[in-house]
Amino acid sequence: GIPAISGGAFCKKLDAPDNCPSRESVMQYTTRFYCKEDEFDSLASVWFNSPDKAIKFLFYEPSHNDISSECNLNPAVLILFFIPYACCACIVYGIAMPSGMFVPMILSGAALGRLYGYMLSQLWGSVGIAEAN
Repeated sequence: GIPAISGGAFCKKLDAPDNCPSRESVMQYTTRFYCKEDEFDSLASVWFNSPDKAIKFLFYEPSHNDISSECNLNPAVLILFFIPYACCACIVYGIAMPSGMFVPMILSGAALGRLYGYMLSQLWGSVGIAEAN
C-alpha cells in the first residue's frame, strides 16, 4: 500500500519536542511500521489502524499554533490518505449491497478537515490575520 511505498518518510518522534504539545493521548493509536524504535509513522497510523483508532488519531493528534511546525501532521499524509480513501468510499457507496458509510465518511471528513485547517492557516498567515489569544 501507500505507506509501504513511502518507506518510512513520514516518521515522527513519539516523544514530542519541547515546543510541541504532548502526544500522550495518541500513543495507543500510533503504528511504527518502518520507523525506528522511538518513532511512529503517521501515514501508517491512519492506513493500518482500525477505522475507529484512525479517527481518534486524526481527532486527537495534537496541533501547534505554527501549522508548518514539526508538531503537526504533514499535509502530504492527509492528501495521501484522503484521496484514495474517499475514492474507495464512493465506489463502495455505488455497489448494490448494504455497507456502512458512516465511519468512512467520518474518517474522510477528519482528514479533509485537518487539511482544510492547514490551508486556511496558510492563507491567514499570508493576508495578515492574527490568531485569537
